[in-house]
Parts: sequence; C-alpha cells; structure tokens
Amino acid sequence: MMAMTASTASAQFIIINDLPVPESEAPSSISEYGFYANWVPVDENPGNAIGYYVRAYVVKTGTDNPEESKFYLLNTDFSYLKSEGTEENPVNNVTPDNSFVQQPLGDPKRCGWQTLNQAGVDGELCLNGAFNFTSANAALFMNISDLRNGDGDVHFKFRIKGDGQTKKMRVMLRNTDTMPNEILDMKEIDVTTEWQDMEFTLKGGVENSDILFSGYEMGNQTAMYYYIDDLQIWQVLKKNETAKALYHHEFVKDDLECYHLYISTTDLDEGEDYAYTVSSYSYEGVSPESRIQYLRPEDHPTGINTLSAETENLSSDTPVIVYDMKGAVVSKGTVGNAPKLNERGAYIVKTGGNAKKIIVR
Repeated sequence: MMAMTASTASAQFIIINDLPVPESEAPSSISEYGFYANWVPVDENPGNAIGYYVRAYVVKTGTDNPEESKFYLLNTDFSYLKSEGTEENPVNNVTPDNSFVQQPLGDPKRCGWQTLNQAGVDGELCLNGAFNFTSANAALFMNISDLRNGDGDVHFKFRIKGDGQTKKMRVMLRNTDTMPNEILDMKEIDVTTEWQDMEFTLKGGVENSDILFSGYEMGNQTAMYYYIDDLQIWQVLKKNETAKALYHHEFVKDDLECYHLYISTTDLDEGEDYAYTVSSYSYEGVSPESRIQYLRPEDHPTGINTLSAETENLSSDTPVIVYDMKGAVVSKGTVGNAPKLNERGAYIVKTGGNAKKIIVR
C-alpha cells in the first residue's frame, strides 16, 4: 500500500519548530461566499521563513445529543457526478500503458478525498479494478486526518455492488505514522451483482489516520467495476469535543508582509462552522499551526474533561474553579457541568480540595 501513502500526504508537511508561528487574528469580511483569514506578519524570522501557509477547516463541536453530534467526513449521493456512462457501459479510464488515474472525488471538498481509477457512471461512484497492482487499483481515500474524535470510532453507511468480476472490497482505517501504513481496523466486503446496504464501524482512529476503500481483484487490463452510492462516513463527537476537517489549504508565497488571505466557503451540515490556522513556511517545511480561529467562537467551548480521576467520588454539584497561571478566575462550574473555555493554554483547576494544572489544546 505504499503508493497510497504519498497520495494521502498531500496536506502533510515536515514541521520545523524553529520557524516563527504567526499570531492568527479574528476573521473579517464574512459573507456566505467567503471570509478573510487574518494574521499578524512575523517580525522575527529565525528559521528563514519565506511566506505563509493557511489551512481552512470545517469544524463542529459535540453536544449532549449524539444525533446532533455527528461529524461527517463524507456525505454524498454522488448526484453531482455527471457522465454518459451507465452501469452496463461505464466510461473507461484504462490507459494503454496500464498507468493509474488519480483525481479528486469532486464536490465534497472536506478531507481531500481522492479516487484511483474512477470510471464514468452517471450519479454513482464507479471504480475500475483493471490494473496490476493492489496499491494503485480501484480505490477511494482521504487526506491524513485526526480521527481520535468519538473514541476513534468511524461509522460507515453506503450501498455497493459489482459487475460480476469484482468479488471483494476492503475498507481500512490506517495509521499513517508507520511505513507501511498500519491497518488499525478493517472491513472486508463480499461484493455481488446486487446492491447491498452496508453499515459498520471501524475502531482505533489516531491523530494521523486515513481511510482507504480498496478493490481486491486485479484485472490485468480487463475492465472490472465496483459501484458505490449513498456514502456516509462520520464520527460521533463527545460533548464539547471539537473536530475539524481540512477543506482548503494554500500557500502565500514569498511575501512575509502579507497579513490576510481570502477563503471561499464550502457546504456545511447542521451545527458546523469554519475555522483556520496559519503557519509560516520555508523550503524545508512549515511551522506549527497558529491558534485556531473560528468564525463563531462562541459555538466551540472547550470542556474540561481531564478531571475523572479526581472526581469519581465527588457529587455532581461539587464546585470546579479554573484559574489562569496568574491566579485570576477565568471560569466556574461543577463536576456535573464542567467549566468551558474558548482559549487554549495552561490553567489551574480546583475541584473540591484538589488542584491540578491542565493544558487545553
């Protein structure tokens, strides 16, 4: 699967800690079409930065309601895929030299979904298994993403069928920090010529994960097709857990004086928002990300959920007080209704007679 590793890493770069981290600022000129991501230009440049790298995210924060806390990594019926091809006669994409064809999935921009060897069928995703290598054959995959949310569970629901020659499809949740990529969990599907409704969960998502749909058969230049429709992939966020999915990333090249970048909007589901971070970059890599900026920060409180060991034997109405590192009170709550914070940083949390330092990231 090593060919897939390079593909999924398109938004992953070497982190250079010596590069300056820009100070992000609140967005401006917000409309239904887009907004300006703003930052303070760096004034010291120890790592020889040459410009900025901006990441725009779709974000969502979980609530008490599991249904409202679904965060979709992909949710489409593929109606935007227009083609003269049909299931009986897809528009073929096999090249004379047996090269594979990689392309963006299209309209759903979040998570950078890509296909290998996508054939043309109107209103359905069709993948062609006519190639010789499992690592470059009939596949759908996402950019490297943080899939720790919801205890690392990723939920799937879709329909699938084959043309009679395709027999199996594997859906994998992988750790991209290892080489070759470690399979954390996998579902192997027996593909038939009739539509099947699939619904399952893969477990164990980590900070640098991806998802890969991969055809099992190799056609050796003979066309063989998988058909997928009504595809939903999501995680269920815990209360106050905020997830983000990259939908746009862009370099501001050779201009350290620049202080903003216009970002176009994309489709949002209920309860979702936009956010962005800024890094500086050099020819060697990028700096760590700046503090994340939300378009509606009031919708994304950070719950303090690191108190379980100290609160197991305390009643739900036990007071919880949060202090900044200078001793000022910044938030109050109870064990049953944890204080909320909109800012990352270090805090002292006093619960009953106990106090501890926590880091909110």
